[in-house]
Amino acid sequence: MKGNNLLLIGLRGAGKSTVARHLAGTLGFTLVDTDEEIERLAGKSIPEIFATEGEAHFRLLEAVTLLRFGHACGCVIAVGSGALTIPENVPTIEALGFVVWLEVDPKTA
Repeated sequence: MKGNNLLLIGLRGAGKSTVARHLAGTLGFTLVDTDEEIERLAGKSIPEIFATEGEAHFRLLEAVTLLRFGHACGCVIAVGSGALTIPENVPTIEALGFVVWLEVDPKTA
């Protein structure tokens, strides 16, 4: 059964975090931004994670972060744009709730 959450996915710069913030406030849901959660978990910024630990470590943190919200309900979750590049993340994302792709022209993103 899908979780009672709304997940926003899309290209980098599509406005996932901005739209998530607005929707969470409007719906009275909890806002979750996976990039912010990863930074909190790692204790450093995403560029620092990439520079010191590499992309593979970042993707592991991303997968762990998604799994941490497996029992969450009533959240609007802004999912990092690279999360879907890891096939193992797809079932996790689908199980968390209703997924919305924010489409934006790459020229304006």
